[in-house]
Amino acid sequence: MAPTRLIGGFNALFRCRLCWRVTLAVFAAIFVIEAAILIPSYQGRERDLLERLDEVYRATVVSSSSYVLHHDGAEFVYVLDELSRNSKLAGGAIYRADGTLVGSFGEAPVNRLGALSAGGEYLADSNRYEVVWRQDQTGLDVVIVGRLNASEIAARLQDFVWRIAGLMLLISGFVCAVTMFILNRIVLGPMLTIRDKLASAQRDPAHADRYAISAQRDDEVGEVVEALNSLLVRVCKTHREDLAAMVAMADNSNEGIIAYDRTWQVVYANRACFELCNALGTQQLEANGLPRFALADTPGTCLLAELIEDGGFSGEATLIGAGGARVPCYVNAGRILGEDGEVLRYFATMTDVTQLNDTLKYLERQNLELEASNRAKNAFVANMSHELRTPLNAILGFSELVMNEVFGPVGTEQYREYLRDINDSGNHLLEIVNNILDLSKIEAGRFEIRDEEIDAAHAIESSIRLIRERARDRNIEIGTEMPDRLPRMRGDRQKVKQILINLLGNAIKFTPDGGRITVSARTEPDGHLSISVADNGVGIAEKDKAKVLLPFGQADSS
Repeated sequence: MAPTRLIGGFNALFRCRLCWRVTLAVFAAIFVIEAAILIPSYQGRERDLLERLDEVYRATVVSSSSYVLHHDGAEFVYVLDELSRNSKLAGGAIYRADGTLVGSFGEAPVNRLGALSAGGEYLADSNRYEVVWRQDQTGLDVVIVGRLNASEIAARLQDFVWRIAGLMLLISGFVCAVTMFILNRIVLGPMLTIRDKLASAQRDPAHADRYAISAQRDDEVGEVVEALNSLLVRVCKTHREDLAAMVAMADNSNEGIIAYDRTWQVVYANRACFELCNALGTQQLEANGLPRFALADTPGTCLLAELIEDGGFSGEATLIGAGGARVPCYVNAGRILGEDGEVLRYFATMTDVTQLNDTLKYLERQNLELEASNRAKNAFVANMSHELRTPLNAILGFSELVMNEVFGPVGTEQYREYLRDINDSGNHLLEIVNNILDLSKIEAGRFEIRDEEIDAAHAIESSIRLIRERARDRNIEIGTEMPDRLPRMRGDRQKVKQILINLLGNAIKFTPDGGRITVSARTEPDGHLSISVADNGVGIAEKDKAKVLLPFGQADSS
């Protein structure tokens, strides 16, 4: 068990992206620091080796040539030439104090005497090093420019670099390994635990508090763990409360509600669903394949899965429950998709429409009865109107004969006034009967409108003439505002005059004594003829306009 756990820990460690990022950052930091140390060390090592080479061969030249130089300069050149054959003194040149060249030996220097500084200079190939040895350094009477073989120094420097680089890699690797180990123990382990607990809580939010982490730490990780545990407890509590509230609302709903998972297993059904299906529980629903539905235009029955195979269903269907009970329902069924497009849940709501259908049937019967009653009323009104018009025509005819004294004088003036009253009342009553008859025709759909040419000016003047006597009795002035010539219009001449007389009569009714009524007519820009009646009476408030346009509607019934 222990080796398996150790291997698993190493696998998790090497898969940890955060650990690799931190480790690479640490490695880069160490590399920069060590590089900053290596470069000066390399330069110092190079300088030490060159100075040592310089000192050794300066001493060798001085010890080998001091006696010979005092006797013969040519012999001194010879001695140095021989020395250059078997040592790292590759060559050089000898100058007197005034700068005159005495001679050269071995490989001739590239730099002349004046071109070299006191510290020497590397050549381009890095295998030769040229230096100047002055009298104060050698104690000789001449100045020597030496050309030294520095190839061994380059090899030693390369070895030095490799040793330092290896040490750097060793230190970096050790530090990085320790860093990853510490991250694994202090950070990665708790993070992986937190990740796994959160994933488990996400899959089971109703019991999220079960995945609390029992870790006792007094650092920032411990604070994160404590905050996570508090969050899990709160999520669990909130989820349970919300779920309980939704279940309570669903259980108390009069609509049947049922939900399935993606494999069509029932995950929830409320009380109304069990009652509609005549079932005692979820097991009975699944055992009997309930609910089933019958559609009006489809033979046989189908399951909910077949009902929403095209994505959803909304409409009336007959729900068939246990024992063959049939309930007319309005069904709304569909599916809930996740962010990835996969189905999360199938659902259906079922509303019993038995009472609604009974109410609709009752209303249909009532409507038929009302229509029959309305037809009977219309027939009665029409018959009564005709029956009333016959004696009214006789009354009006005989009253006009007497008023006109066709068969002799009436006698007294009092009788004449009575006859005028009888005639006016008869005309008024006939007008009311005609209006009632028109309404009956409109309701019966038999009201006819003639299409004829109308002289608009004549229709307006004729209507005013018929109503003027009533206006004169109340000292109301009726005026017109219209051009000298109005275009002729098409319509029903009698109905146009009836509309004008009704508007004028209404204006007289609501205009105070001594008021004014104006009839206007004008041609609109679109070519239509507009006729209007205006008065200076009480008017109609904005809020009463819809009311007065209703049948028998009045703004003020008084």
